[in-house]
Amino acid sequence: MNELLEIVKQLNNGALGWGALIIAVLSLIQIAPIKINPWSAIAKSLGRALMGESCKVMEGHMNQIDEALSKIEHEVRLLDDKIEESNDKADMDRAVTARVRILRFNDELLASRRHSKESFDQALEDIDSYEQYCREHPDFRNNKTLMSIQNIKKVYQRQLATHDFLVNGDDE
Repeated sequence: MNELLEIVKQLNNGALGWGALIIAVLSLIQIAPIKINPWSAIAKSLGRALMGESCKVMEGHMNQIDEALSKIEHEVRLLDDKIEESNDKADMDRAVTARVRILRFNDELLASRRHSKESFDQALEDIDSYEQYCREHPDFRNNKTLMSIQNIKKVYQRQLATHDFLVNGDDE
């Protein structure tokens, strides 16, 4: 402790003045076994003062990023809805196309036009996909093909039993 007093006297008498005395005392406190570190406290205060504005700027950027992500998520949901709507329309278009082929095929049967087994198989595939769509979409108008489907299946069963399908090379 005597050494500390001697240092203070020399600093007081010298050209360094009170500023040097404060620096010396703060340094000694840091070294003291009490574990008080005034330099750390000063550095933390300066850091907060200097970084405070940067933290506010970063927080602003984070908010902008959050807003941009929210907009992107909204746009993705809109695109998903449009894709789903487009897929629904494509499914309906396929069902309508299958219905047209079913009706045309039945018209040909009613006009006594003969068909190959492969043509019947294709018509039956159209019927399967059309009926599946109608089951999945009960509000879809289905009454246009019910009788045609029954007739196609009846003629198919009859020709399957008699082996009376059009064969390559036969006249239509």
